[in-house]
Formats: sequence, structure tokens, C-alpha cells
Amino acid sequence: GMSQIPGASLPLVIASFSLAAMGTLSYYPPYFVLPAKLLTARVAAAALGFINLTANLGGFFGPYLVGFLTDVTGTYAAGIVLMVASAVISGVTLACLRVR
Repeated sequence: GMSQIPGASLPLVIASFSLAAMGTLSYYPPYFVLPAKLLTARVAAAALGFINLTANLGGFFGPYLVGFLTDVTGTYAAGIVLMVASAVISGVTLACLRVR
């Protein structure tokens, strides 16, 4: 987000990318424990397969969409907004999950 501010200083850009990387990498441990905590072992295995499926689809379509938005708008800001929006939607979805 803040790395896309026009005329941003190099330290601000580096700090923004560092904060984004910390946030992106910090969700892995708790995220992959959720299926085991919320589901039975058999269903959790299928859920992890589905998680990997959607992650691979995101790895394929994400760069395409960012490139498309960059071409359409002429700036990387739209792609950054897309990534931030998908992260927020994912976080809200996970926050709504409850243990049965």
C-alpha cells in the first residue's frame, strides 16, 4: 500500500515491503492448523487438498490479473489493491470460522 505513494522515499518503500512480507509469511502456521482443529482427520485431509488447489490457482491467476490491471490502469496500484483486498477478504472469512 504505502510503497505505491508517488514520490515515496526508499526507506518507506523498503519498510512497506518488509511489513507486507512479514504479514504474508506470518499466516502460514496458524492457517494450516485450522483444518485439524475444526474438522475430522478425514475431512481435514480433503480440506488441505482444497487449500492447495486454491493456492495453486491463485499462483496462476494472480500474476495474470496484476499484469492485466497494470496494463489497463498504467500503474501497479490497482494490482496492489487487488492483493490487499484478497488478503482482507481471506482474513475476514477466517475470522468468521468457529469451532463446533
